[in-house]
Amino acid sequence: MKITRIFGGFFALLMMIGSVRAELTIATASKDGAYYPVGKAIAALLAEEIPINVEVSDGSVDNIKLLLARKRDLAIVQSDILHRAKDAGSEDNLQQFSDEIGDIRSLLSLFPEYIQIVVRKDSVIRSLLKLHGKRLYIGLPDSGTRYNAEDLLHALGINGQQFTEVTYIEDVRSKLNQPDLAEEISRILGPEQQALSTTIALKLLKAGHLDAVFSTSGRLIGGPELRHLPFKNKLAPVLRQQFEYYGLTPVEIPGEGTIPLLFTRANLVARSPESVQGLSDSDAELIVRKIHENQLGLGKLVSSNLDFFFGDRMVRRMTHNIHPGAENYFRSRNMLPHVSPWEYVIIVLLVFIGLTIIFAKAARNTKFVVWLLQMRPVTSLYSEQSWFKRIWDVYLKLTCATAPRIWSWLFAITAVTVIYSIRLIEKTHSIANDVENPFSGTGFLDGAVWLLTFAITGFNQDIYPNTPFAKFLAVLVPVLGIILTLYILITKTYSADREKELQARGISFPQFNNHIVICGWNDRVPNLLKDLTSTASPLPSSGKVVVIADHDADKPLEGLGLEGKRVAYMRGRSSDYKILEDVRIEHAIGAIVVAGQKKIEDNNYRSILTCTAIRGSLRSLPEERVPKGDFRPDDFPIIAELYFEENRHFFESSEVDKLVSLKSVSVRLISHAALNPGISELLIELMTFSTSQVAKLIPATEPEQWKKPIQVVDRTFSEVLQDLRKSDVLLLSAYEKSQPGLQDTKSDDIDFKESSPYHFGSEMDYKIKETDLLLVVRRNKKTVGGGKKFLRDHTSVSFDYANEVVLLIGNNWAGEEIAEVLSKHAKKVIQLVPLSKEDESNNAEHPEIVEEKKNITILRTNQRIDAQFYTKNRDRFSNVTRAVILGPSREDTDSMSEIFQDDQTIMHAKMLRRIADGDKQIFADGKHFHILAEMRYVDNLELFHHSGIDQPVPTNRLIEQCLAQMVFNRGVLSEFFLKAMSYSDKNKKGRLKRMSAMTLAKRIEMEVEGANYDELLRRCSGKDVQFVAIQPVKDSKIEDPVILNPADSHGKSHRLGRDDYVFVIVKPDDSGAT
Repeated sequence: MKITRIFGGFFALLMMIGSVRAELTIATASKDGAYYPVGKAIAALLAEEIPINVEVSDGSVDNIKLLLARKRDLAIVQSDILHRAKDAGSEDNLQQFSDEIGDIRSLLSLFPEYIQIVVRKDSVIRSLLKLHGKRLYIGLPDSGTRYNAEDLLHALGINGQQFTEVTYIEDVRSKLNQPDLAEEISRILGPEQQALSTTIALKLLKAGHLDAVFSTSGRLIGGPELRHLPFKNKLAPVLRQQFEYYGLTPVEIPGEGTIPLLFTRANLVARSPESVQGLSDSDAELIVRKIHENQLGLGKLVSSNLDFFFGDRMVRRMTHNIHPGAENYFRSRNMLPHVSPWEYVIIVLLVFIGLTIIFAKAARNTKFVVWLLQMRPVTSLYSEQSWFKRIWDVYLKLTCATAPRIWSWLFAITAVTVIYSIRLIEKTHSIANDVENPFSGTGFLDGAVWLLTFAITGFNQDIYPNTPFAKFLAVLVPVLGIILTLYILITKTYSADREKELQARGISFPQFNNHIVICGWNDRVPNLLKDLTSTASPLPSSGKVVVIADHDADKPLEGLGLEGKRVAYMRGRSSDYKILEDVRIEHAIGAIVVAGQKKIEDNNYRSILTCTAIRGSLRSLPEERVPKGDFRPDDFPIIAELYFEENRHFFESSEVDKLVSLKSVSVRLISHAALNPGISELLIELMTFSTSQVAKLIPATEPEQWKKPIQVVDRTFSEVLQDLRKSDVLLLSAYEKSQPGLQDTKSDDIDFKESSPYHFGSEMDYKIKETDLLLVVRRNKKTVGGGKKFLRDHTSVSFDYANEVVLLIGNNWAGEEIAEVLSKHAKKVIQLVPLSKEDESNNAEHPEIVEEKKNITILRTNQRIDAQFYTKNRDRFSNVTRAVILGPSREDTDSMSEIFQDDQTIMHAKMLRRIADGDKQIFADGKHFHILAEMRYVDNLELFHHSGIDQPVPTNRLIEQCLAQMVFNRGVLSEFFLKAMSYSDKNKKGRLKRMSAMTLAKRIEMEVEGANYDELLRRCSGKDVQFVAIQPVKDSKIEDPVILNPADSHGKSHRLGRDDYVFVIVKPDDSGAT
């Protein structure tokens, strides 16, 4: 037990001994000097971390001797003594230290030691050159004062024989010839002291026995009777050139003002950590840190008035090797040139970018780079499917895809290099030359901001380099920046113009997304582009409309008024898989395949092949091109124009979503307009994106679409119709998605059959399902104003079809079917068909051919159809009450500009109007003779009206709207209106009709005169009649040609007049009279 206690106590004693830190000693100087109190202050600061014993000594030389003899651990040494000891000559007393002086390391500079030369105030000595031949005290041998005095006198060209040196008591006796004074000084100093002290020398100076006294000290000497000699600025560079350890600084001296004085430094030194019993890095760092962090406290601990160094002045002009521990600390505080880890990252990154540019551009064809790229690790890492390739391609695009990017990166590398270089040069210059560093405390980001501000504004913010090379670098960046800016501006302008030129020609194109692709070109494409890119179009704001065509014009979009629109042109064949890949067809909203002239000449087969290519391209996408999310190739909408009816089954086999038969659409539009005057305004209002009303397809489960949330599921069509009107929304139809039709490609079914998925006014009791889509009309928030007025005026246009004789002029592809539709309602139809040149040659013997079909008379003639022709055939046309003029054959006009396609129609109408208004009375009722004409170019509307045409029918415009609506609504909206215009016997559900107010009253067996829009809606809904719009005849407050889903007070308050007309949807067998 006792043994255990003994060993335990012994172990504890060893631990206590190990925990006690070894005491350090510091050599200073005499107690009445400046070094000793500074040493005491340092010991006080480190008392808790390192015990330090402060020892007196004979000054700097003695301190070096004690330090090298390992009798002291620390010492305060004058910086010039350290430098002299390192380079001492054979005659220099400091030569004894030259072999071992390398073991001494500087920790920091503590304070300046001023080289002071004082004279009496009344002295004639005003400059240092006046010291020649004077009585001088220059300090004791081997003292710092003496070394400094000798340096200075040597620089002034004054050698030892050119002045009287007074250093010892004997010099007072012999050189000053003052034996009594020498005895007095000897009594004061004692018999063992033979050298004069600075204090005694100052007394001799005041007494007039000396002319000047030299003193190197951190304290200022002098008094009221004395003054300091200033050091001229010209002398400092000369002195520094010979002795680099001197500095010059202005010093505030009481009673004298600011005097420039030379100075050296009092350095705290120690043995290097590699030497025997040297100071460790950790101890050195701790000592330096404590002094640096407590500089103000250090001054308070020292009673003497010393000017301690602050900031990077602690390491300036360090004339001896700095201790590694101190160096680490000062670098971490950015007081020595230093690069932080994150700055290394920036440097490495920029070097890597620079090497990338060199290898990718300058050296890409060298043997080394070719060999490097062919190495197996590189090829496997850079495979098509690798993530590295995707990242690397993006990196190359950002760094060296274009010349401006390359030069911008090189400029950035240059700017960063300049920032680091300026900071390094200025800090090194500041430390080496003891001048203020303008970039002291300035980090990399601060330096970057300064350089950027200086480069842009020329304002240096009171910071500017001192060294010539740094100044050159600072000016270099703005110059390079200006050159680069001009280069980029010129390059960008040229590139932008060049890119614009290439895009206009369809050779270059941007990356597309959320776009619509139009394949082909015809006269409807320009207006289609305008509609799809209008502000009210559902096209996403980031989307474009891209036309793929091999157009004859170099820049087909130029001059079409599409400047600033979101349109693009790609030259090439739309059936080319590479073109479809470039246009990013998989990211498109849909595709419209139009029948262009070149396709028509080839029986429109290329349109069929284009549809095949689009669907095939979407189904064979490589994995990296498949869009994110729920992408299904079969759901991609492909809308195509059907030019030749015999190609229908080919299109369907190509899996086209919807076919727009140009012939069928023309037949329905013209025949329906002929039977329902004013229908064009209504269709344009419903199907155009930029009119005051817009038709939309909305899921039944989204009640937030209305002003007030309205529940529509499991409610009847009639109830929902009336509730939605309270939110200024008109319900046209409910589309039953569960029924086939939405994805059905059999586009020939454009009639309302009994099994049709459309439900509307003829089925007021139909209950809306959760999966239904609602076809509604609502106020267009993106535009204001109504559509164009296609009826020439608002006068009553009423026809008794049972007694009408209609003159149908023309035989374009739709003429025969239009004649058949009109013949079912009119008393008679006379179809006037001008023979083509080929028919004329075949029928030269028969200038006129007359065919009779039921109540249709077809008159084919090769005669010129003019006023004389009608006069000659007065008997045939005497019962005609109205005329329908068809546009020219599309085969004859597809190569013709759209604006000129109406010329023949307009001229024929002018002739008919002149005949009708004349005195010859060729037609039955010339005064009320009504002329309807097909209009291909909507901007010709005014010409049509001024030429006497009562009702232009804009067929191309409505075809364009059908195509546009089909892209966004999968054909549901366009099909609804096309089916509603059908006069086919297959139409069993509903037909859009124009009725007079009186006819409507008879149909619903209810008074309607004086009712407003909403009252008419309610009255009709109870009679299985779907009310749509009012066609007012006389109402100055109503500017629009039709009142449709009114939201304003005028529209809502309008009362149906006796002469007004309405548009309703009724069952075909209950059509009523017009």
